[in-house]
Amino acid sequence: LAKAAYAALFEWILARLNARMAADDGAAAEQHGFIGLLDVFGFEVLPRNSFEQLCINYCNEKLQFHFNEHIFRLEQEVYASEGVTVPRTDFEDNGPTLELLEKKGTGIFAMIDEEIHVPKGSDEKFLSKLISAYDKKHKSFVKPTSKNWRKDQQRIAFGIHHYAGEVFYNVEHFLEKNKDELHADVTAVLQGSENALIKELFPKEEASDEPKGRSR
Repeated sequence: LAKAAYAALFEWILARLNARMAADDGAAAEQHGFIGLLDVFGFEVLPRNSFEQLCINYCNEKLQFHFNEHIFRLEQEVYASEGVTVPRTDFEDNGPTLELLEKKGTGIFAMIDEEIHVPKGSDEKFLSKLISAYDKKHKSFVKPTSKNWRKDQQRIAFGIHHYAGEVFYNVEHFLEKNKDELHADVTAVLQGSENALIKELFPKEEASDEPKGRSR
């Protein structure tokens, strides 16, 4: 409940900020026309990495891609267009790692969502499908072995080459954590609240019997 409320409030605040910054009524636009935020997730590599670490490190991959795109590639194009000669800076493109994680239909997150809907889907079956799809077929995917990962976790883990290093993730409880849904009774109480803000944060939606994957 705390996570759901935090997420809903965070999105509500962003929507309010965007609406306010988009105001075109002179003084308001001049006063509130810009806001700068630097939000950096800490890259996580723990003795046992689970779904939470995968989401955090995915955010880091997105930030690194944004950094590469705007600080290196786009800036170099600006220099070239203005005739400014500067030493070219080479950087490692982490696009393939992002593709592995977020590609629609076949990425790791998509495969997790799909496994939720499969009859008798499980963490173990998800891992088996993941290894079948990507082992030795994608440069950012790593199958754990006795040489690169702990023996007691080799059969329940997969690895990813992140920009900051190699991380192995334990798949136990992946599917359950990916659902992360509020109980229907709790949702109903929130939607029926007399507090206007709570009702806005948790609007009524059409009922569905299908489990949903986490919104990333």
